[in-house]
Amino acid sequence: MSKPAQSLSRKWAPRGRFPSSSGWCKARAVSVPIVTSTAITCAVGAVLPPLPGLALFTLGMVFACLLVVGRMEPLVVRVVYGGAPLTAEDHRALGPVLAVLSSYGLGPPTVRFWVRHGSPADGPISVGRRSVLVSRGLITAISSGEVGVERAAVLLAQAAGLVRGGATRGDLCIRFWTLPWVVLTYGMVGAARGFGVLPLVRMTWKARWLLTVVAAAQAMAESHVALAGLVVGIGAISYLWPRWVRAWQTECQVLEDEAAAVLRACTTRAGDALGREDPDGQEAGRVGRATVARNRHLSVVR
Repeated sequence: MSKPAQSLSRKWAPRGRFPSSSGWCKARAVSVPIVTSTAITCAVGAVLPPLPGLALFTLGMVFACLLVVGRMEPLVVRVVYGGAPLTAEDHRALGPVLAVLSSYGLGPPTVRFWVRHGSPADGPISVGRRSVLVSRGLITAISSGEVGVERAAVLLAQAAGLVRGGATRGDLCIRFWTLPWVVLTYGMVGAARGFGVLPLVRMTWKARWLLTVVAAAQAMAESHVALAGLVVGIGAISYLWPRWVRAWQTECQVLEDEAAAVLRACTTRAGDALGREDPDGQEAGRVGRATVARNRHLSVVR
């Protein structure tokens, strides 16, 4: 293995563990959906009959554990993301790209690539512990020469870098666990749109600091100190959480950029091509990267 590849492996840890600071960054970003979903699940389980409640809790925990250890990842990739294994034709088209990625620890067998429907503009999607989904349109563009091997390698390296860096390691379990949060947020937004009060809701959300102050003052006036503290805490978190989400998105972009930088710096052809490429090629790389980050953000911290 070349020195750049060894450096990459040492920095990102072969087993997919990423630094504790990044883990704390992600934990903060997903904290609100996880805590809210857990509270909703407990509230619903408390009103269910004992047997159905126990069955729901047990099945949910078993499924979540299977997602954590990666046993259900291939099934989820197929059913939820519409992924399919690469065919022989896909392997021929992606062969040179995967060879470049594998030489830097970003390709098979460490990372498994799947194909999904989509246009060339649809960026790769990082999923779970070791899966990357590539759009059918991008594979076709690579096969026809519309997208060069060097540019494609950088695009896929960004997605593979997230997997190798461990950024998406627990995403499938988190997405499953936060389904109540997704249902709640979609339901509230849909109801607001249906009743035509969405602008009013947005205005109220922007002025939530005022509502927090009024509610806390009322609680203090009635000597409910604990309630006042809870209200202030919720109000503070409502302002901190967007910052935590943006910090995690930045962390993921850093992982993507580091993976792409390894290819740019250590692969002569890729470095030359990307150093003198037209603006459209550079823009294609940015679009692909943004798609990965945006999809992951929506799936985890919606």
